[in-house]
Amino acid sequence: MLVAAHLDAWAGGPGVADSSCDDVALIEAARDISRTGIRPRLSIRFVLFTGNDRGMPGSWAYVRAHRGELDRARAAISFHSRCSRVTGYSLNGRHDIESGLREAMKPVESLGAGHYDFGAPLETDNFDFLVEGVPTLTAIQVQTSPLLDPPATSGTPEKIDIADLKHNTAIVAVTSAFGIAERTAPIGPRQTRAEIEALLKASGLAGQMKINGLWPLWESGERGRLP
Repeated sequence: MLVAAHLDAWAGGPGVADSSCDDVALIEAARDISRTGIRPRLSIRFVLFTGNDRGMPGSWAYVRAHRGELDRARAAISFHSRCSRVTGYSLNGRHDIESGLREAMKPVESLGAGHYDFGAPLETDNFDFLVEGVPTLTAIQVQTSPLLDPPATSGTPEKIDIADLKHNTAIVAVTSAFGIAERTAPIGPRQTRAEIEALLKASGLAGQMKINGLWPLWESGERGRLP
């Protein structure tokens, strides 16, 4: 399985601090898992992608290079916390993986990260895994009340909450290593091309792809699972 965050595409840009929060959580989670000495049933790859704000070429290139392995991929988890405390996951339109994920998340129920939504926004590196049919999760601050605090201000490292970073690191580690990679069964199957296209249309992602010029790449088979 794969756990990812992204390096900001704009050096010194306003989102650099936001990206670094997820990068730090991912790196620390990998270190924490290694320190336990426990080896999950399945391997976990921790990846920092580039170009998230420029069409996601990093994750697209990864998928093309590893397409032969995707039938065995349990999940692709992308972290997009924007320096806020992760309260759950976007399941990117995959209602069928909810029950498996809830079971996988039981060890961290006390951390309050069990809120889910099913939107499929075109804004994270999960996209190319989604259009390949791999179950994808995006760790986010799920709206749980109308008074939810806004995320940390972009580009202002002094406002980053270290307690939230530690919280997110625990979520990364437990979800990936002891939730999904250690499970006997996957949280959901890899979808067929027909199932993926139905999800794209039902979730509204197809419309976003058309606006951003990605739909022709899907139709031609250049981007996404081949028939």
